[in-house]
Amino acid sequence: MDTGGAPSQSTMSGRRPGGWGRRVALAALVAIWVLLTWRAIQPPVRIRLPAFEPEGMVLLGGGAIPASSGLKGADVAPFRMDRFEVTEGDFAEFLGANPDEPAPYHWLPPDVPGAGQRREPPPGTEEFPVVHVDLHQARRYAAWRGAHIPTVEEWEWAALGAQGDAFPWGIDAAVIRANTQEAGFEGRTPVGFFPAGVARGSGCYGMVGNVTEWTDSPARYGDDRFFVRGGSYRDPLVGILNTHAPGSRLVQRENRVIEPQSAPPFEQEVPIDDRIEPPGSHSSILGFRCAMNEAEYGRQRDAWARVEELVYDLAHRDLVSGFWRVRPAKRELVEIGYFALRPLRMARRQVADDAVRANIDEVVAAIERKVGLR
Repeated sequence: MDTGGAPSQSTMSGRRPGGWGRRVALAALVAIWVLLTWRAIQPPVRIRLPAFEPEGMVLLGGGAIPASSGLKGADVAPFRMDRFEVTEGDFAEFLGANPDEPAPYHWLPPDVPGAGQRREPPPGTEEFPVVHVDLHQARRYAAWRGAHIPTVEEWEWAALGAQGDAFPWGIDAAVIRANTQEAGFEGRTPVGFFPAGVARGSGCYGMVGNVTEWTDSPARYGDDRFFVRGGSYRDPLVGILNTHAPGSRLVQRENRVIEPQSAPPFEQEVPIDDRIEPPGSHSSILGFRCAMNEAEYGRQRDAWARVEELVYDLAHRDLVSGFWRVRPAKRELVEIGYFALRPLRMARRQVADDAVRANIDEVVAAIERKVGLR
C-alpha cells in the first residue's frame, strides 16, 4: 500500500536514526577512557629513601691523637673513612667513567708491547687493593667519588684512634692479624682478608700490611713528597706504625724507584713510619683509600635529598605533569650524574608501577652513558 511519503515512526517520534547507537558508543568510549586514565590521575606515591650515608665508609668522631704518636697530639675533625682499601674492581669502574685516565701499569698486556691498555684488572684480582696509582690519579679518583685522600692525621686516627695502642686491634702481636712479612703470603691479599685485624676504634680493615697507602700530607712544608702509611706485605709487623718508643723504631734498607721510570733505583734506609714518596711515584705495594670531610658529606647529602624530590616528579603520569614535571626532572637528574645513580636504584626497588620504573630506567641509562658506564 502506498504511504504517499508519510513520515516514518522514528521521525514522527522526534528521534534521528541511530541516536541511541551513538549514545551507547560515546558512553563506551568514556568508560574506556576512564579505565585507561584512572591510574594516571591518581596522586603519585612519594618514595622515601633512607638517610644518606656514603657507601663503604665509616663515621669517625674527631679528637686529639695521643701524645705518644709521632704527630704529637694533633686534633682531627670528624670525618668518614673507607672501610677497605680501594680495590682493582673499584678502580675499573672509575676508568670506565673516565676514558682519558690511564690504566695502572700492571694492567698493561705484558707480552704485547704497544698493544694498548687493558681497561679491566687482571682476572681474579678484582677484590685486591689497587696498586700502581700515583697520588695525582688517586686524588682524581677520590674527587670522582666526592671525597679526598686522607691526611696523615686522618689516617693515623682511623688506624689507632685515641687508644694509642701499638696496633689497630690492640697490643697483641702474637697472632697473625695482617698481611705482613710474618704471614708469608709474599703478595697482596683481598681486602678484608684478615677480619681479626680490624681497627677496633674505627672498623677499618687493612690499616697494617697488604699495601702501603697514600696520604695527602707533605713531609715538610714546601716539600713535594708525601707521607705513606701502613707498610705492606714485605714489612715486619713491628715498626710499621709510629706508636713505639724511639728505641724500637725499625729501620729497613729498601730499593726505591722514583718516576720517571728511567731514573735509577737507589737504596735508602727509611723508618717504616716515616716513608715518603713523590706524588708521581707508583709501585706494586702502594695503594690508597678515601676519606670524606663534613663539607664533602654535606654536598652529597644535599644531592641525595634532591634526587628524592625529583623521583616524586617522575611518578606523575598525567599529560600536564608529564610536560611540566617529568621531563624537567629527567634533565636535572642527568645533570646531577653519578651521585644520582645509587638513590635512583634504591627508589626503583620501592616502585611497583611499571611506567614509573620505566622513567627511572630511562634516567639511569642516560646517566650511565654520560659517565661512561655504558
